[in-house]
Amino acid sequence: MKRIIPIEPDFVNEWVELKFTLFPDIDKATHYQEADQILSLPEKYCVFIHLNESNKMTGFIEVSFWESVQKIIPERAGYIEGWFVREELRRRGIGKALLKKAEQWTLARGCWKIFSDTDIENSISQQAHQSLEFKEVDRMILFRKILKKQNPCSL
Repeated sequence: MKRIIPIEPDFVNEWVELKFTLFPDIDKATHYQEADQILSLPEKYCVFIHLNESNKMTGFIEVSFWESVQKIIPERAGYIEGWFVREELRRRGIGKALLKKAEQWTLARGCWKIFSDTDIENSISQQAHQSLEFKEVDRMILFRKILKKQNPCSL
């Protein structure tokens, strides 16, 4: 059974745990700060969660409302900030159902486009996006320049 609901306070800890699984390079304290920010701005953000029959969270999608972002998103649009389904439950329609809720939320705000992104090396996420009719519109390469040599242990 698929049960998708907007996030409720009782599920914030599970949501943060899943966010940490998705973004392990970000510490949990930062994930909690982001969660507080998202929950405090319901006009800009919404989080939908998928619960299994045991009321355990199996996935989530975070969607935001963007007015515009220069060349990248020139009009009002929805934006998928985070989208995750537990690995053992993928390819069962949970991600698609979560996306459908995010699309409905976006349309209710008068937007007819939704954007998302993924790491350039994340072929699984790219395939998921493409299978759900997302079209690639841009690629970006991030550069880094170290300005001061540091002790290698402090990097």
